[in-house]
Amino acid sequence: MDPTKMTKLLDYAKVLAKQGESLEKEGDNEEAIPRYIKVVDILLLLAESAPTYPEWMNYVSKAEYYQKRTKIALAKIAMYRKEENEVPKQITKSEATSTAIAPSTSIS
Repeated sequence: MDPTKMTKLLDYAKVLAKQGESLEKEGDNEEAIPRYIKVVDILLLLAESAPTYPEWMNYVSKAEYYQKRTKIALAKIAMYRKEENEVPKQITKSEATSTAIAPSTSIS
């Protein structure tokens, strides 16, 4: 791959990564995920074209990092949706009175 094209792709990946990280910090994980996925795709493409092993390793390790960020964001979404769907159990009046703590009769 042409070095100029590699530089442009790397710059684009950096922009997408910053956007994704900013969105994730704001709690907008659903918008961060597509950016992280694009970053991973670009980094793996750059890794394929890397002329040396250290460059290849650098791209691959960054891709792995953003794959982990994607998994974390997905887990946060799943957790949020699970919490949203859980409805607290309604406590009946008899349950509330039977488990209530009796007030103290004396203050020492």
